[in-house]
Amino acid sequence: SVPSDLVFHAGAVCGDEGAVLLPAPSNHGKSTLTAALVRSGLRYLTDEAAAVAEGPVVRPFAKAIALDPGSYPLFPGLAPSTHDRGSEGASDLGAALRDREWHVPASRVGRVAGDADDRLVRVIVCPHWRAGAATRLHRLDAVEALHELLGQAFDFTTGGQPVFDRLVGLVGTVPVYRLGYGDLDDAVGVITALLREPASVGSGPRRSGSRQSGSRRTLRRSPAGI
Repeated sequence: SVPSDLVFHAGAVCGDEGAVLLPAPSNHGKSTLTAALVRSGLRYLTDEAAAVAEGPVVRPFAKAIALDPGSYPLFPGLAPSTHDRGSEGASDLGAALRDREWHVPASRVGRVAGDADDRLVRVIVCPHWRAGAATRLHRLDAVEALHELLGQAFDFTTGGQPVFDRLVGLVGTVPVYRLGYGDLDDAVGVITALLREPASVGSGPRRSGSRQSGSRRTLRRSPAGI
């Protein structure tokens, strides 16, 4: 049977203007960026697996945000507390797992979206963190956008042509961007500005060049994260 939702390896947040979907492979900065967007004031929808229903709207799934060690310096206040770490007799395995990855309740980072929030997908941004990289935003054409989303769709191999057709419909409805960045605050600013722009339809013709945030001051270099 054809899945009722499209499910992506992605994070998602929303504001008053609607939702942002953040599909990306592991180690591209997706979870770190999701946490930073929530910290900036947007509302948390999900991380790791984002289900997109007809509309398209994101179904909220407020799982804990998974942060890798490279992201720890960016969120020092989210370190597991003594209570989270358990008693002195907790297993070495449990401690090792906590050192390997923090699972942070989204409510510790910022606000969590509710049913009343606007979860209509306004824009899709495919993040790619790289140390020292300039912040560059590039709007994808329909073929590029489809290629990006196919790579992050969980149900394409089982859903076949119907899922492919729905992906085609999605990129024809929602603009898709690729965001390269090395500075976390800069990336948050770009996405926030995108969300506030007037709505545009679908992934259109390729724009020449890239949009670079040269006028925005670099505040922090993000060491890592997924």
